[in-house]
Amino acid sequence: MSVDEADVLHVDVTDPRPADHGLDEALLGSDGTGMAFVRQLGGQVSWFPDESGSGKTIRVRMQPRGLDHTFPRIEAP
Repeated sequence: MSVDEADVLHVDVTDPRPADHGLDEALLGSDGTGMAFVRQLGGQVSWFPDESGSGKTIRVRMQPRGLDHTFPRIEAP
């Protein structure tokens, strides 16, 4: 996981299953992994095979949209 200079969050997750096995179901939300929720929040999801060819990496990119980066200051009593 990393955040670049534009405050874009990048998350890579390795999956031992080959190619796109189960990815369509995950993106539609029918497998309970939360990928559909990630997409609803504006996440861009992509994938690519790992170097061995036996698994894949799923990459999520989250761009902040209209967020106010100032937070209220809360004083302790």
